[in-house]
Amino acid sequence: MRLDRLNFFMSVVHSGSIAAASREVNLAQPALSKHMRALEDELGVALFERSVRGVTLTKAGERLYERGTSVLRRIDQIRHEVVETGESPVGEVCIAIAASMAPVLAGYLFWRARAVYPDIDLRIRDAYTVMSRNLVRTGAVDVALVPNVAALENVRSLPLISQKFYLVGRSFPGGMGPTVELRDLRGFPLVMGTRNNHFRISLENIALREGHSLNIVIEQESIPVYRSIILSGPAYTVVPYSAFAEEIAGGALQAKEIVNPPVERVLSMAWNDSGGLSVATEAIKSLFETCVRELVAEGKLVGRILSKEPDIEPRPGPARDDISP
Repeated sequence: MRLDRLNFFMSVVHSGSIAAASREVNLAQPALSKHMRALEDELGVALFERSVRGVTLTKAGERLYERGTSVLRRIDQIRHEVVETGESPVGEVCIAIAASMAPVLAGYLFWRARAVYPDIDLRIRDAYTVMSRNLVRTGAVDVALVPNVAALENVRSLPLISQKFYLVGRSFPGGMGPTVELRDLRGFPLVMGTRNNHFRISLENIALREGHSLNIVIEQESIPVYRSIILSGPAYTVVPYSAFAEEIAGGALQAKEIVNPPVERVLSMAWNDSGGLSVATEAIKSLFETCVRELVAEGKLVGRILSKEPDIEPRPGPARDDISP
């Protein structure tokens, strides 16, 4: 496959039409159309569905876009490594952070990376489990911190942190302590993901195994939407502490640790090792892990580091314990 044709293909996808892409790449429209036909002939599949309004991708086109994004990013990283002669790593590195971890971790990691590796262009995405796995599998991101990593081809992983789950809402009945038993969740109207949401399935299975049920009254798929709903009305959700750490610390929300049994998840560092990691990616991967460890040690991130080092799960300040109405 010719690299120029892959770049032309990406331009067509981004522009939404061959006419718009031809202006972007400064190539006559008939010539660009010829390149796209040649690419389809070479692969033996249709990449586009063409209409008067432009083009949309076929399934094969979507797969090529995913793989092509990874290939072009890797080529760009190699170019930086070959051309640059300085000691500091150079190039773009893209990472994904579980959506519930991003509020605490993303900014901290970004500014640490900016200070330590000023020549690295760090791009951060917050993503849900399935999306993150796909991003790692296809190479669209270099490194991800995601829960419950399954076995994926060419993807390596390292368990890093275990987090407990909490019942979170604006207020709780008087007399409740800092915990809530799993069986008592049925007394709280919950906002959770739809029926195919990975965590909802896991939580419902745990409750079913223990002989309990959940009272899910609202289905949504976004942590910011959860936040808005429980801040605005009589509803609760089940999340790791990190998802709403700022709101809990500020008193806008309260949290009760779920016990008997506790509900936990393991988050792992995951990366696609099929082509090896660039120098810049190795640097960010190491800093990524360091930042998680630092935040846990400082009590800014509630969790237990999974390593041979002493396990640490500091309890946050009064916002976690002093949560009675």
